[in-house]
Amino acid sequence: MRWLTGLLLWGAVSLAQAADLAVGDAFPAMEVEDAHGETHAVPGEARVVLFTVDKAAGEVVTEAFGETEPGTLERAGIAYLADISGMPGLITKMFALPKMRDYPFRVLTLREEGEGADLPRREDRVSIIRLEAGRIAGVEYTDSAEDLRALLD
Repeated sequence: MRWLTGLLLWGAVSLAQAADLAVGDAFPAMEVEDAHGETHAVPGEARVVLFTVDKAAGEVVTEAFGETEPGTLERAGIAYLADISGMPGLITKMFALPKMRDYPFRVLTLREEGEGADLPRREDRVSIIRLEAGRIAGVEYTDSAEDLRALLD
């Protein structure tokens, strides 16, 4: 009977740890590499973090900001964080990272499985995580480049 109680307790703790961060929670401080291999603090000075976990969502970010002037996102207080941990290493090194280096915006990357596991996410959507004083003030999801461009206003 004790093992059943222990198992149930472990399961409850595991589920609690797997829960997405929510409004009011502190955004986890991270040190991550960008596509150029330079290390950056996240969220740093950002007031908005865009977070993607799949190709479709990444393409929305590229559509929205692919023609902007270099540094536009950073000046607007926007950080773009892409979880590329599920991508095969060879594809990452030979194709994905070189392509990201050509973007006019910085792509911060999560490369290890489990990094950012508690960040809010939806399949095929960009997570728009609004921050105030290092805490999550709001979370939205979009698949619209127009919605993302509106963040620059």
